[in-house]
Amino acid sequence: MLEREVITLICQPRTGSTNLANWFCKKRQINAPYDSYVEYEPLTNPTTPHYNLNILEKEVDRKYLIIKEVFWPEHDFTDLIACSDKVVVLSRTDFEAQGQSFMQASATGNWGTFWAWRPEYYNRGTLNKLEILREEFKHQFLDKGHFEITYEELYMDRNIERLLEYLEWSYLDSSDWPFSKKYRTE
Repeated sequence: MLEREVITLICQPRTGSTNLANWFCKKRQINAPYDSYVEYEPLTNPTTPHYNLNILEKEVDRKYLIIKEVFWPEHDFTDLIACSDKVVVLSRTDFEAQGQSFMQASATGNWGTFWAWRPEYYNRGTLNKLEILREEFKHQFLDKGHFEITYEELYMDRNIERLLEYLEWSYLDSSDWPFSKKYRTE
């Protein structure tokens, strides 16, 4: 079996995590043989058909296994973290923008393509849910010794290199990283 490194991304919703995982997958697969495999959430939720912590034991013929999990308070991340070589915690500081994105996606089901904020999607209950989720995420993951980076650092401040350095992938060309770009249109 090929020795592999497990990299786990634990993310608040609406932090650009799918875009990040897709970019890693694309960058790591430029030259054959492909050396990365990305597994998307929800691996940690036993009530979903995607529940699959066995992926950590499965033989995946890749040098890197990248696991992307969106944080939900009812999921247990203990086993996933214990089996990970590196853990990246992705959050967002701009609550207003995150809230609009979360409300829009919750109302429309559009979780991964271009969108424009429409005030008719404002929903105080959905926003309250996000506030609770952010507080629980902060309590469980921020300042707990994991590598932390924000949406704003990645997409607005051009700081993908800090993450690449942590992953020991500084040699990757980040010139195609979507700096200052997001799915939101005006």
